[in-house]
Amino acid sequence: SRPMLRGKCRSASPPSQEQLARLGKFRRGAAPGAGWCVKLLFVAARNSETLVRIKRAVLAGRYAFSEKATLEMERDGLTELDVAEAILNAVAIFKRVRSTSPGRVRRREYLYIIQSTNLEGLLIYTKGKFVKEAGRESYYFLISSKRSV
Repeated sequence: SRPMLRGKCRSASPPSQEQLARLGKFRRGAAPGAGWCVKLLFVAARNSETLVRIKRAVLAGRYAFSEKATLEMERDGLTELDVAEAILNAVAIFKRVRSTSPGRVRRREYLYIIQSTNLEGLLIYTKGKFVKEAGRESYYFLISSKRSV
């Protein structure tokens, strides 16, 4: 169940630790308390802004696929257009995770997981990140793109 409904909190009681952990947006051990609803609304707004940035990058053609993503697409019979359609049809970011790759360039790097359907209704899983060049966000790099199971 979603903790929010049209910008308002559904219940007067704060979410449990499990609910906060599922959202994946708070530090471990963060105690739910006063202002939790405001925090959830802030997280939802931030994710919405990020999704808009991802969609704009895809619409402008500023995206690239890793070798892994390309192999997964070939294995599942997906095209670049299928993946782009799924991203553009997305209504929310499924999850934001901190990268654990030892080869990452920046100290803190986030990966965005999106699960959505293309125009034919096929559920597609994508994982990607923003890439900065010369201190400016230049394109969205897809690390993984495959059929969702």
